[in-house]
Amino acid sequence: MERHDWSALAPGLAVTASLGLADLAAHARLEDGLDQADAQLYRAKLEGRNRVCYAPEFAGASSA
Repeated sequence: MERHDWSALAPGLAVTASLGLADLAAHARLEDGLDQADAQLYRAKLEGRNRVCYAPEFAGASSA
């Protein structure tokens, strides 16, 4: 996303993304899963741009 040329939308536009992932099925309550995803989003933002952080229940997954 960061490497894409966005100049057609606006000259000098730069876009980055940070994502937080959680397995909602691993939580008894939707709110708990959303809280976990939100915590991972803030972790991704703290660790730098263009990051994907995942909750521990993502067995075998890896963060970028």
